[in-house]
Amino acid sequence: MTGGTLSAMIIIKLIIKKESKYEDLFNPSRKGSYLSTDFYKESLNMTLNYISGKLKYGSDHFPIQEGTSEIVVLEDNKRYGAYRHFDGKLYIVDITCPHLGCELTFNSAEKTWDCPCHASRYDYKGNILEGPTVKPLKRYGEGKNHIKINL
Repeated sequence: MTGGTLSAMIIIKLIIKKESKYEDLFNPSRKGSYLSTDFYKESLNMTLNYISGKLKYGSDHFPIQEGTSEIVVLEDNKRYGAYRHFDGKLYIVDITCPHLGCELTFNSAEKTWDCPCHASRYDYKGNILEGPTVKPLKRYGEGKNHIKINL
């Protein structure tokens, strides 16, 4: 929201005065942002998270202890996240993030499935807690998550 307001203010200045002191800073064609070491570090980190998530092995057993999770491989040779709630109920979700396809990791402190690539977060049932994702996780038996690129 702040970016939209600031953009409108810059556009107004450009229309009325033909210049804005923030024009260069917010110009989408500006040089430098994609040449910075931070840009390359973040890109490399996201790529490593994406690849390492795809290479993780899953377990062939479900979590027994309440409040714990496991990445499990089921009969369709697909990895799922399994979480055993404190009431004993087992929740199984597809852990491929619907945003861009990274593999989610379990945050045991908050009992959430978190995306290491773009920070989407889901509760243990697969409901969205934080974006950029716009699709919840599918539960076991509902099919695979469909990746919806939402930039």
